Order: sequence, then C-alpha cells, then structure tokens
Amino acid sequence: IVPLEVQISKEPGNRTYQALQHMGKQGQLDAALFRAIQEQGKRFDNLQTFVDWLATQGVAREAFKTAYDSFRVAIQERQAQDLLAPLMRHEHSAVPAMTINGRYLVHLGNSRDVGANLAVVDHLIARARAEISATK
Repeated sequence: IVPLEVQISKEPGNRTYQALQHMGKQGQLDAALFRAIQEQGKRFDNLQTFVDWLATQGVAREAFKTAYDSFRVAIQERQAQDLLAPLMRHEHSAVPAMTINGRYLVHLGNSRDVGANLAVVDHLIARARAEISATK
C-alpha cells in the first residue's frame, strides 16, 4: 500500500504513515487518525502537528522523530514518490480516483452512481489492454 495524498508535496503525512508503519503502530492508529481528520476536523499541515497529536495517542515524541528521520523511512518515501510521480501528472484533484495505464484518469467521486463509474473504469481498462495488444 502506498499512501497517496492529493498533493505529492505533502511529505509529512506520507512520511508519518511510513514512520508509524516502521514503529508497528500504523494499524493501531488508523481509526483514531481517521476520526481526528474526518470527525474532529483536525488539520495536519506540518510535522509538529503530527508529533503533538501522536503524543496524545501515547506515541513517544523522540521515538517517532527517530523513525521519521530514519534511513528506512527516507527510502520508502523516495520509492513512493518515484512510484507516484507518473500518476501525479494527472493532477488528482479529488479522491477516490483511478489512473488506468498511466493514461486515463477517472474521478470516482464525481457521481453518486458507483456502478456507472466502475463501468467507465472497466471500459478504459479494456481500451488500455487493446492499445497495449496493438503495439505488440
């Protein structure tokens, strides 16, 4: 799983996810973090905001900072950026969204009809497969 924020420049969120995963705490905090953002309106705009909130959840500040600044997390962040860079040229402006074969972008949240959205996705997957077959 690669965390994707709408803006790839939102490094603190991505690195926080990786650091918590490295610490073995990401799964424990997913629901609480979701509630903080979605229900309580908490904004995590910078690293210090994450550090302060995590401390309220029992995560030691220094242990988190050590994980956040670790070589392992830096490598994971770089790999995520490399993986996501082609997707970001589509400028995901809403979630959920899908990029198909690096070429077609579908914002799944644009309609209340999930079935219609997924039909479009199915069509574009078939189209991408046909394009790939034609180049072989």
